[in-house]
Amino acid sequence: MLPVLTNKADTGRDALYYHYYENGEHSVSPHFGVRTKKYKLIRFYKRVEGWELYDLEKDPKEMQNIYGKKGYESITADLRKALKQQINKYEDKDALKILETE
Repeated sequence: MLPVLTNKADTGRDALYYHYYENGEHSVSPHFGVRTKKYKLIRFYKRVEGWELYDLEKDPKEMQNIYGKKGYESITADLRKALKQQINKYEDKDALKILETE
């Protein structure tokens, strides 16, 4: 993190990966996703099965799921590719297994 803080030319990362494993007290189904500056793609599994995509500039509160909507096909494909790259980068075998079964 220090290079980002000390070097103004360093832009940091393009995407952030996360994986929420719990299926408990918060009543949120386990999921993983990737977030870029403009979009967030989420893959839910176990209790809830499905995908969500949000345009964070137009919908910062994530109220309108645009996954599968017309006009977002290339964005979805790019984000799915970025998600798989992040999963591989962090060697998340559980998430990779879920993606490979689709």
